[in-house]
Amino acid sequence: MIEAYIEWKARDNRVTLVSGRSGKADAINDAIQKRRVEQGELDVSVVAWGMGEQRIFVGDTVQTRREDRLTGVENRA
Repeated sequence: MIEAYIEWKARDNRVTLVSGRSGKADAINDAIQKRRVEQGELDVSVVAWGMGEQRIFVGDTVQTRREDRLTGVENRA
């Protein structure tokens, strides 16, 4: 799943992964983020914290619960 995500994303495709358990989803997200850091796709010099102590780096893709047009953040962008 992780390899497929990396390959599809490299071709500028929008990709959605679905997991039946939140723990599994966390593990998948962590693995993808680690690979993207290793590939130099994410800027780790600035970190924000999401739900459940999840690290968010510059360049990460996030899913928001609410759109806020004033911040310039598009859901899943």
